[in-house]
Amino acid sequence: MADTQPVVVSPDLWRDRQSDEGVVVNWFKTVGAPVRAGEVVAEVMIDKVTLEVPSPATGTVGRVLVPQGGVVKAGTVLAEIVPSGAAPGVEVAAPARTGPTTVVAETSFVPATPAARRLARELGVDLAEVARSLGLTGRVTEEDLKRYQERGAAEYEVVPQSPIRRITAQRMRQSLQQSAQLTIFREAEVTALVQAKAARGQGAGVSYTALIARAVVQAVVRQPRLNAHWIDGELRQYRPVHLGVAVALPEGLIVPVVRNAQALSLDALAAEITRLAEAARVGRLRPEEASGSTLSISNLGMFGAELFTPVLNPPEVAIVGIGRLIERPVWQEGGVVNRPFLPLSLTIDHQALDGALGASFLTELSTLLNQADTFDG
Repeated sequence: MADTQPVVVSPDLWRDRQSDEGVVVNWFKTVGAPVRAGEVVAEVMIDKVTLEVPSPATGTVGRVLVPQGGVVKAGTVLAEIVPSGAAPGVEVAAPARTGPTTVVAETSFVPATPAARRLARELGVDLAEVARSLGLTGRVTEEDLKRYQERGAAEYEVVPQSPIRRITAQRMRQSLQQSAQLTIFREAEVTALVQAKAARGQGAGVSYTALIARAVVQAVVRQPRLNAHWIDGELRQYRPVHLGVAVALPEGLIVPVVRNAQALSLDALAAEITRLAEAARVGRLRPEEASGSTLSISNLGMFGAELFTPVLNPPEVAIVGIGRLIERPVWQEGGVVNRPFLPLSLTIDHQALDGALGASFLTELSTLLNQADTFDG
C-alpha cells in the first residue's frame, strides 16, 4: 500500500529485558480508526511488563498484522498507518480492548480442508495437536476435528495460557537450566514478629510480608554476598538492595522491585510493597519497577504452604521462601508454652555461593525475626 507508515515494535523496548520475545496484549485501534502521531495504538508485554507502542504518523489504521495474543520480536511490524482518505487494507485480526482474547497459533503447517481450518479457528484448536492426537497422516477434515473434540471433552481440556504464564514458564525453565540450585530450610521462632504485627493492628497497612521483608533486607546487608548476580561466571555483588517481592496474579507470577530497600523505613517499605503489588494487579508496572532485583522473596504462607523450594529469579543468586506461620509447644522456664514459628527456605545458586553461607544467612534472618528492634523505625 502506497505511503503507508509501519507501526513497529521498537528495539528500545527490549532494553534491559531478558526475554527476546513479547506478546501483544491490547489493541486500542481497529482498521479504519483515525490515529494521531504518537498516540498509543497497542500494548506489548515483555518480561511481564506492559509497554506502549505509539503510532509513527497521523492518519488511519490500514491493516493490523499481528493479533492480540500474537508473539512479536524487536522490529516486528504490528500494523500500517495510511494517509487520511486512502482505502484501508484488510484486517488480519485486531480485537478491540474488550478483555483477554485467546489466540491459538498452529505450531507447524498441517494439511487441512478449508472447513476444518475454519472450524479450528472457531474452536481455538491447534490443528497440529489434532493431527498428533488422532495419529493422522493426511489432511485434517471437519469430521476429524469433531472426533477430536468428542475425545477431548471426555478426557481433558486445553487451558489457554496468558502471556504472563508463558513468560513465567520460559523464565523458570531458563532458571533451572542455567543455575545449580540448592535449597536450605530452617524454622525460626518469631514471637517478636507477631508482637510487631499485633502492635500495628489489622488496618495499619503493614503486612507480615512487609515485616519479614524488613528483616530480610537487614540480614542481606549483614551478609552481602547474597545480594548479587551471577553473570558469565562472574559474581557481581551490589551495595544497594533492590528487593524483588513475588506477587501471585490469576494469570501468573510477577516480581515487582523495591529499589534501595535498605534505605527505607518500615512504613515506607510497606507502602512501596503495597503500591507495587497494586500496580502489578492492574497491569501498570513500569519497566524499571519489574526488573533489576538483586534478591527476591516469595511468600506462600498466605496460601497455607508450610515448606517449598522457591526457584531463582536469574541472574540473582538467592531467593527467600516464606511459609505459613504456625504455633507449637516448646519447653520453657519449667513449663510448656506455645510459641509462633515461621518456616523459611533459601534457594541459592551453588555456582556462586556455598551451602554454609546460605545456612549462615538463614541463622541471621532467624535472629532478626525474633528481635523487637528489627521492626522499629
